[in-house]
Amino acid sequence: HVSRVNFGLNSLDHLPYVERMINSYLALGDWESADQYQEYLYYTQSREFGLDDPRMVPVLHRRASWELSVFNARWGDELGAKLLRALYLNQVASNLVSVHYGQNDERYSRYLRDAAGTAYLVTRYQTLIRETTQVQYRAAQDFYLDSPRGMGGGFENGYEDGLEALQRLVESFPEEDRNTVEFGQALILQADWYLLYDRRRAAQAKYREAYEALFGLEDSESLIEETFGTVKALPVFSEQIESIFVSGNYEARASVAREFGHIDVQFDVTAFGSVTNLEILSDEVEVDSRVLSSLRRHIRDTVFRPIIQDGNVMRSDGNRFRYHYVY
Repeated sequence: HVSRVNFGLNSLDHLPYVERMINSYLALGDWESADQYQEYLYYTQSREFGLDDPRMVPVLHRRASWELSVFNARWGDELGAKLLRALYLNQVASNLVSVHYGQNDERYSRYLRDAAGTAYLVTRYQTLIRETTQVQYRAAQDFYLDSPRGMGGGFENGYEDGLEALQRLVESFPEEDRNTVEFGQALILQADWYLLYDRRRAAQAKYREAYEALFGLEDSESLIEETFGTVKALPVFSEQIESIFVSGNYEARASVAREFGHIDVQFDVTAFGSVTNLEILSDEVEVDSRVLSSLRRHIRDTVFRPIIQDGNVMRSDGNRFRYHYVY
C-alpha cells in the first residue's frame, strides 16, 4: 500500500513487492490470490512497455510458465483457456525475439520448443479445450490483442501450431549453419512430432534427413550412437514443460510421500515407437499394486523414439529402464 501511495497504482517500482506477495501466497497454497497478482504483474508491465516492446519478452515467457503451472495444479475452472494462453504467449515471445534480437538468439529456439511442447498438451487435453467457452476462447486471444503473434491457425487442435513451431526452428538455420549438431537435433524434433501423431512416413523421412545431417559431422559415429543408439521416451520438446510437469510434480509428491523406490522394467519398442512385451523385473510383491498399475499404463501410453540404423527406424528388443516413484 505504501509503495502504491509513493509511486502510483501501476508503477513498476513496487513490482518486487508484488513478486514477494505471490511467493507468500503460493507458500500458503492460495492459488487464487497468486493468480490475481500474476495478472497484475502482466498488466502493469504491458501497460508500461507496450506489447511490441522487447522488454516484454521475459514477461511473456514468465506468464506462459505461470499459466502452465496453474494448469498443472488443476486450479480454477478455465483450464483449457490456461493452455491456450500459454501456447499463445510462447508464440508471441518467440516472435518478439525474432523481431528484436534475431533468430540466432538462443531464446528464439527455446521459446519455439516451448510453443511446441504447449501445443502438444493442447492436443492431449482436447476435452478441456472443447469445454472452453466462446467467451474464454476470445479472452485467450484478446488478452494479447495487437501483439505480434506471427503464427497462423487457431487453437482448437494444436497439431498445426506445434508443427509450425518446429518448422520455424528448422528454417531458422541458414544454409551455412546446417552442418551442425543443432540443426540435426531440430530435424529430430520435427520427426518426433510426426511420430507422436502416427505420421509414420513423414517421421521416417525426417529421421533419415536428421541421420544424414549428423553423418557428415566430425566424430559422427559416436554422435549418431549417442543420438540414435537407444530408444527415448517422447515428447522432449520443452524444458519449460519438463520443469513444471515432470520435475515439479515429482518434487511436490516427494515432499508428502510415504514411500520412495524404483522399479526396473524391460520392453520391446517397435520401429514406430510402440511398446510391446512389457515385463516388470523388480520384485512385484514389494511394490504397491496401484503403483505398478499406474506405471504399466504410463509406459504403454508412451511413444518412444526408436533406434535408427543407417537412417532407418528399427525395432529394438529388451530395452531396460529404471523408473523412480514416490507414493
